[in-house]
Amino acid sequence: MSTYKRIPFFILAFFLSLSLQADSPVWKVSNSDASIYIGGTIHVLKPTDFPLNKTFHKAYNDSDKIYFEVDIDKVDSREFQEKATRELIYTDGQTLKDNISDKTYGLLEEFFINKGMHISMMQDFKPSMLVLIMTVMELEALGFHSAGVDDFFYKLAKKDKKKVGALESIDDQLKFLVNMGKGEEDQLIRYTIKDLENTSQTMDKIKDMWCYAKMQQMQQYLLVPMRKEFPNLYQEMLVDRNNNWLPIIKDMFKTKEKEFVLVGFLHLVGEDGLLQQLKRDGYKIEMID
Repeated sequence: MSTYKRIPFFILAFFLSLSLQADSPVWKVSNSDASIYIGGTIHVLKPTDFPLNKTFHKAYNDSDKIYFEVDIDKVDSREFQEKATRELIYTDGQTLKDNISDKTYGLLEEFFINKGMHISMMQDFKPSMLVLIMTVMELEALGFHSAGVDDFFYKLAKKDKKKVGALESIDDQLKFLVNMGKGEEDQLIRYTIKDLENTSQTMDKIKDMWCYAKMQQMQQYLLVPMRKEFPNLYQEMLVDRNNNWLPIIKDMFKTKEKEFVLVGFLHLVGEDGLLQQLKRDGYKIEMID
């Protein structure tokens, strides 16, 4: 099965709602000298998902500094929005229709008609941006309207005057979005359309695997096909970013502060995930409850 049949749900996976009755994806990572917390995050939640699981608050309350993937204030800044527009929207006279096949374009027309929209509204968006828009539309239709774990704790940390940090720059994160599916835009869009027909059922499946800490199943369902068929995307999306973050995380054990690191949960899954890499390097990994 092509990994592009999975890719929309890599996007969805970052937005998954968390079951508040199940094991929480928060771990304590220790060496002989110090410990930190690492939590898997979800960027969009349903209003009914609040309050969050107590383990997130336990780690937060026990920490002096909260790390996020990126500086959220900068992501919301006008400067970043203008830069993202330049990178993810056609500004040279080209359109979406110029960059995909007629067959794919026809499928998109039908998709948006079924949503009560016209494809003409999407002409300026590059395929990677379009896939994100389509995914968010489906999530909102399922009731995912609230900001997620990252935004919640970022605002809380600001309110509590806790220190915050970022693992990567906004330029790094934008680069990944720009390159997503580059050179295979038709496949990306067509598989997205197909998979979004079953968003609710797929979300339930992924949610179950995550909420009950079925990390091996998550790896087999999403990561193994991606690594096999699209190694460049796997490398850029997960491996490179995890490897860039690891030295930053390891340096946290040298400080007097206790840190709480919040990253998208797929960064914690599999042999290239942060947890397994830290474990191989001799750190003790414990799920907190």
